Amino acid sequence: MKKGVLVVWIASLMLVTGFYGCSKDPAKPVITDFEIGKDNIHIVEQGDDLHIEARIEAEGKIDVVIVEIHFEGTGEGWELDKTYTEFKGLKNAHFHKHVDVPADAALGEYHLHFKVRDQEGNEVKVEGEFEVIEP
Repeated sequence: MKKGVLVVWIASLMLVTGFYGCSKDPAKPVITDFEIGKDNIHIVEQGDDLHIEARIEAEGKIDVVIVEIHFEGTGEGWELDKTYTEFKGLKNAHFHKHVDVPADAALGEYHLHFKVRDQEGNEVKVEGEFEVIEP
């Protein structure tokens, strides 16, 4: 009798372990087709708008998309820290925005961080450079 109980207990343990072992956490979001600037040229004129585009896939559903821009040169330059919530709850999204660049933005190199966080707390980021030039 004890041997039969032991066999049932071991079989139950293996079954439960199998269920938990097979569960997987949602994958991190994926960003593809990332573009900075019209036709992805990584250049924008002062006073114009900066084209930013990407495709997003998030098994854990999108929570927020964050765009951060900062100046790479010396001195003070234009900065941006913008959070987009309009994609919340979507598994797939096409991000396509035009961000206004101030007419007095410092000329030179800028760095852009494009982050996606899903509702499971997973975050992925891509980065890129672009240049602000005179009109």
